[in-house]
Amino acid sequence: MRIWFFDFDGTLSPIVADRGAAELHPACAGMLKDLSRSPADCVAIISSRDFEDILPRVPLDDVIIGGNSGMEWRLPGGCRLSLGADKGDILQARREELLPLIEELGQLPGIEIEDKKWSIAIHVIKTDAGVMDNVAGTISAWALRENIAVHRGPDVFEIQLLPGFNKSVGASFLAGKLAVDSQHDSIIYAGDDENDAIAMWWALMTGGRAIVIGSRVDVPGAMYVKDQQALAEMVQQLRGNS
Repeated sequence: MRIWFFDFDGTLSPIVADRGAAELHPACAGMLKDLSRSPADCVAIISSRDFEDILPRVPLDDVIIGGNSGMEWRLPGGCRLSLGADKGDILQARREELLPLIEELGQLPGIEIEDKKWSIAIHVIKTDAGVMDNVAGTISAWALRENIAVHRGPDVFEIQLLPGFNKSVGASFLAGKLAVDSQHDSIIYAGDDENDAIAMWWALMTGGRAIVIGSRVDVPGAMYVKDQQALAEMVQQLRGNS
């Protein structure tokens, strides 16, 4: 079996200024439909978006959907899995501690804050270079002082509210639930930012493959494609070669 993990924003969907308008690229929608019909393939979308946000953006019943960097999953048939079911109290305490600091940044011109429950995204696509430098410096200081992980994406800083939770953890959690055996099964991960890069390392360490869309992250051993159309073509190529 091949298990495919796909990030959403910047991977299956082009980056857009209005994140509410993000949708599957037509070539990727067709690719996902083809994969989901194959008995040799298992398809999972893993997004840092809130679970209820990502679900309607991938209207495919046979595809596994993961939100909050893989903290929550919906399997075909509707069964749901949660990695953080026992972390609610810890998460709430962390949110109360960090949200006032994050809200201060939200007052800067052009900054948009997206609360995803398990993480906070600070979008800087609409601001200028000076404000962006200010945000970057402030967040770097937080990361050291508060022991938080910050993943840089295209025009966004993703703040993971709990240490040790990222897409690598979310993807490996699902793989365990699906009884994926790296000795016999192949893991392929496609993404475009730093959070994805951690999961790509995990996929490569299992003997699998990684696909980087664009050129924002450096993952030795990964394959690189320029956009969504090229990703769909690469997937077809990999299927044909296996």
